[in-house]
Amino acid sequence: MDSSYLVSVIIPCYNQGAWVREAVASVLKSTYKEVEVIVVDDGSTDCRVEEELSDQMGSAVRVITQQNAGVCAARNRAIRGARGNFILTLDADDVLQPDFISNAMSIMRSDSSVVQVGGNYCFLSDGRISAAVETFDSGFVQDFIMARNFLPNVYLFRKSVWELVGGFTESLSRLALEDVDFTLKIHVRNLKTYFIKQPAVIYRQHGESRNNHTCKRILAKVNILIRLWRWYVCHPRYALAFLMWNYFGRLVATCSATEGGGRDETTSA
Repeated sequence: MDSSYLVSVIIPCYNQGAWVREAVASVLKSTYKEVEVIVVDDGSTDCRVEEELSDQMGSAVRVITQQNAGVCAARNRAIRGARGNFILTLDADDVLQPDFISNAMSIMRSDSSVVQVGGNYCFLSDGRISAAVETFDSGFVQDFIMARNFLPNVYLFRKSVWELVGGFTESLSRLALEDVDFTLKIHVRNLKTYFIKQPAVIYRQHGESRNNHTCKRILAKVNILIRLWRWYVCHPRYALAFLMWNYFGRLVATCSATEGGGRDETTSA
């Protein structure tokens, strides 16, 4: 495969054997065909992921097996070995929407200054798919990210920006908010993130998500604030918004947009 516009889709899997086949299948059904799928079996005990995906394996799908090290370590390992210049992270219990990669790559190819593209999402619960949760219209997002990180954990980014920010922070692997942290590390460098109004992913709702644990979220926030404290000292309202997220975060984001610090309205679809 030519890596120039190849998208490497990274799927860590820890005890999500019941859903990982559907996640991989959703990528293979994408309207964008220049993809490779790297599934990381992060020490699963419920199944052998490679055996679970045996009929899907091929030139576009491969499995890496490792001892359990957490989602960030799994992503970083897979990205280091990825052939594509563009990376998309997908959880093993979620379903990628077929047009998202095509839409995101159109933006990436038309504007080299954009380093990351995210989108809206739907929920899957009890076999039912919700209507799209429309966070914002399409366009560039700036202050919204710092006030309330609304990008789902499915977004497409350049591999070069992953290298620039030092990858996913592995100290967050067993906590939460590693995707929020990754996006913040991009934004404090004044790099551009674009948001697509159309859904990027269908989130499967169940009780096993790390982000459902309040203590883990609090510890993750403390971790992030300590590492980014120099930036937050210069931007105290964002520190307050981050700590009080989501209510105060929405307020700051709204005020920022009113002041002209939000998304670029001229680029909205």
